[in-house]
Amino acid sequence: MSNRIVAVFPGRFQLPHEGHIETYKHLKKIYDKVFIYTSDKVEKPDSPFTFYDKKVMLTWMGADISDIIKCTSPYNPKELFEQGLINKDDILLFIVSSKDVDRFPPHFPEKSYLQYASAEQFETCDKHAYIRFAGTVAHAERCTYHSSTYYRNDFIQTKNKTRWIQNHFKIKNSEDYDSHVLHNILTKGLLM
Repeated sequence: MSNRIVAVFPGRFQLPHEGHIETYKHLKKIYDKVFIYTSDKVEKPDSPFTFYDKKVMLTWMGADISDIIKCTSPYNPKELFEQGLINKDDILLFIVSSKDVDRFPPHFPEKSYLQYASAEQFETCDKHAYIRFAGTVAHAERCTYHSSTYYRNDFIQTKNKTRWIQNHFKIKNSEDYDSHVLHNILTKGLLM
């Protein structure tokens, strides 16, 4: 029996967008299990959304609700172990956007729990977890890179909030949008 490879996609997700979901869906195709790992830390203006808000938005965009896990530290698997979501025989990869490469040292000390994923020979997560960088997804229409900051500012500046939400969350049928949950979350987070 081979070890399960678990990918953890940590981030603030302040505001979740298409690039996040495209990365998540891609990871789901290649790894045994994928978790979106995010906190409940709220600090306006850059981090206006609670864990619950992000979970609702990510679910609307297509993430499996059981894959969205609350954490206090994005590169510490403690909560995953405590909730029984990973076990010591799993191989654990933290998938980080290439835009965040500067947040990490050029190399980790040999005895550090975190290591860069440079080979296909991995040790189990009772010994190490690994950092692997994912590419940044470009927005097809604007030929720019996805950015939560861009989308937060775009929402604040747009006049037609309902249309913006329908476009951002790919809501094709207005009947799917009868609860106005997303409108309330975005308005509370960004305009109040």
